[in-house]
Amino acid sequence: MAARGWFRRAKGRLVYVWQIEDPKTGRKLERAKVVGDAMLSDEEGWQLVGRMKAEGNIPVDPNGDIPNVEGFGATSTTGNRLSRCTQSLGNY
Repeated sequence: MAARGWFRRAKGRLVYVWQIEDPKTGRKLERAKVVGDAMLSDEEGWQLVGRMKAEGNIPVDPNGDIPNVEGFGATSTTGNRLSRCTQSLGNY
């Protein structure tokens, strides 16, 4: 089953957000990936998300995570590090 998600528009960016389940605690955690400019329509955003899933940049496993970059988490298409919304890791 593919991971399902939704969009948020924050700081001029279109951000795809989905939930995973932490296997250790069973808690749901949010993951996010910047997919483009906030001016994109939802339809255009879904097309980009589909392409990113096909390329492996967004997991299709509901318990999967986006690929790590140097063990710190995901980066946006512009190279900015993303903060994990529900973890207490703080901002990168």
